[in-house]
Amino acid sequence: MESEFYEELRISAGEITEEIKKEIKRIIEEGKARRVVVKNQANEEVFQMSLPVGVVAVLFAPFLTLLGAAVALASDCTIVFERKE
Repeated sequence: MESEFYEELRISAGEITEEIKKEIKRIIEEGKARRVVVKNQANEEVFQMSLPVGVVAVLFAPFLTLLGAAVALASDCTIVFERKE
């Protein structure tokens, strides 16, 4: 039976740094992330996207562009990855 858990990354000033990009890529490449949500300071969802099983690195750049736009809208935010084990 699969268990569900969440991994959160906190972003300040709406900026995705190289370190954050590496962490996002690591989570996606593991292939266990099912959904990503961006929440603003008030803990409201401003962006959500389901991730298909086995997202490949080719899709990483467009995904990061969408995520960056959502983070820019939220200023200080949290990126939440829903994962399954």
